Amino acid sequence: MDVPDYAGWMTKQGGAVKNWKKRYFVLKGNNVYYFKHTTDANVTGTITLDSSCFVRRETKGKKNLFAVGTPSRIFFMFPETEKERDEWISKIKNKIDVLNNSRGTHKTLNEDKIRESTSQMELNMDPRKQLEAARNEILFLDSERSKVSDFWKIWYESLPSKALLDTGKIVFEIAISGDMEKLSWKAHGPQHIYIQKMVDFFYNVGAPEDEIDHLNNIGSRTNPPSIGSWIDMSGKGGMDAGWFFPVSIPLSQAVEAADMGTSIDQLLSWSKENNMNSCVWIGRDMGAAPPRQTEFKVNIDGNFETILSISLSAFRDFGFPEIPNEAIDIIRSLNPQKVVLSIVTIKDDFVRLGILFPSPQKLMVESLCNLSGGNSEQLFKFEKAIKSKVSFVEFQCLKQNYGYGVYKEGFDVMFHYVIGEEHPEK
Repeated sequence: MDVPDYAGWMTKQGGAVKNWKKRYFVLKGNNVYYFKHTTDANVTGTITLDSSCFVRRETKGKKNLFAVGTPSRIFFMFPETEKERDEWISKIKNKIDVLNNSRGTHKTLNEDKIRESTSQMELNMDPRKQLEAARNEILFLDSERSKVSDFWKIWYESLPSKALLDTGKIVFEIAISGDMEKLSWKAHGPQHIYIQKMVDFFYNVGAPEDEIDHLNNIGSRTNPPSIGSWIDMSGKGGMDAGWFFPVSIPLSQAVEAADMGTSIDQLLSWSKENNMNSCVWIGRDMGAAPPRQTEFKVNIDGNFETILSISLSAFRDFGFPEIPNEAIDIIRSLNPQKVVLSIVTIKDDFVRLGILFPSPQKLMVESLCNLSGGNSEQLFKFEKAIKSKVSFVEFQCLKQNYGYGVYKEGFDVMFHYVIGEEHPEK
């Protein structure tokens, strides 16, 4: 047999006799072969994959158990480690997805349009299902024993019900890194239905009372029509939460949300020098212990060279490395006339800096994803699952020592999606 796509030892349940035996499994093409020994020339059994098959993690029974379903039988097996299980599930799922895509290549253009229209209708009807679909695509959330998964559930259950919506709208968003190891989930809606749910969520995740008081004080002064909560997470166990106001106010007022120090002095000086006096988004983390981070978003308008010059000045003045030329060349191809600059501060330093480019073409998404070390094919599969396309691509840099061992430091790329909106029932 040629070089396999994946291979390793697992313990498999028998068909007629439900005992468990260790077998050596080999994934090659659209087949999963298993042998009694690695040196065997003859195959003990074969699992043939087609577009009707499925693979799933089993939450009950043996540790690391998963199942592969075929039209004739469901096969149960488990490797030694959770990592191996996730690899097997991912690789088998990829094979099934390819078969599904291949089966659909002969559909007529009209059928494709109908499917696309139906998908968009589903998205508009129930964006919460799209959040769940996104969650199901992330391997490190596919475990009931995962604290990160529990964290996501607490946040999801804190979102106000659509039934409470009497005016305005609730907007759902996701951002994901190219390697799919970091995610940010956001939702915002009318202040009067959101505030109590949001405060309850922060109490549930251990936010300090003085930070909740700070949130109320900033809310009273800015009086935003819409407020929201966000959570960040990573495959290494990162879990952070906070609030945000998508509101346009003077930057001099927005900085009241931050811990005042040298970073805010630098930010105000830079904004004055570059005539960046308005903020379109403020947010803050609600961590149990300082330093707490505050995020500001500002618009940069003009031709590309103006945008690039102002963006580069922020990276330089705030102590970040220079943007690699390869990234600038990819961004230049988009020729944006407007970008959003995301600036994250603590009291005496800048933590993260990002440039968000709207409505990127697929080629740019693919190029930046691959540049960041991600897998564009996996990203496009994720898009298909959530029935959405990238609304912003963000080229960002997280300073050294601020990843705390759970977030990637240095340059990275995040892909932002607006999952959908909920409106009052008519």
